[in-house]
Amino acid sequence: MSKLEKLYNSIQNLKDLGVEIPETLMEETRRVEQEILANDLIPSLSDAIKPIVGKMRREMKLVIWYRPREELKIEVNQQSGEIASASSINIEDATSVSHTEFEDPSDIQEEQEFSIANPSRLIVYFPDGTIIREGYAAYTFFKTIERIGALRVKELGLKISGVDLVSETDDSIYMQRLVEGGYFVCTHSSTKQKKQILDEISDKLKLNLKVEII
Repeated sequence: MSKLEKLYNSIQNLKDLGVEIPETLMEETRRVEQEILANDLIPSLSDAIKPIVGKMRREMKLVIWYRPREELKIEVNQQSGEIASASSINIEDATSVSHTEFEDPSDIQEEQEFSIANPSRLIVYFPDGTIIREGYAAYTFFKTIERIGALRVKELGLKISGVDLVSETDDSIYMQRLVEGGYFVCTHSSTKQKKQILDEISDKLKLNLKVEII
């Protein structure tokens, strides 16, 4: 069972008992939801639709409407009456995703809008002139760790949300990326946290990296 499922079950159990649901529980549930959106849904969605929309030469805004137990609805809002091109589909960081209050904690109903925007990304400069800048902060993050050496980073013993930053095993709850050497890099963090982690790695390994949020 994932952490999010456990949170949902906790809310439902409290509701069944007639106990007031703590705001801290609700806040943690929203935080985990947003992290899943930023680290799991957005990159997967981008990978799936980029080959299709990349063929177009006009701008457009894709909107996804989702409510639990209802059919997923996807709309294309045309700019100036036309549909348009995007070489990449980018969505804002998790903190910018709209989230309605839970009208019924057992439903965890929400309404979210995803659009083409300018997300926060990372760019990493190595002393030898190498620059790593991917379309998503998560990609730049794990590719930077891969270039540094997953084993070297693993030996630092860093953690994200209580999970090893670099592990030899796949975690069932948090988003990880498989890198060279068979290691898994946890990307379950905000762009700001990713920068802080890379800065820490650079300091501890004396790599002299320059990490910026763009």
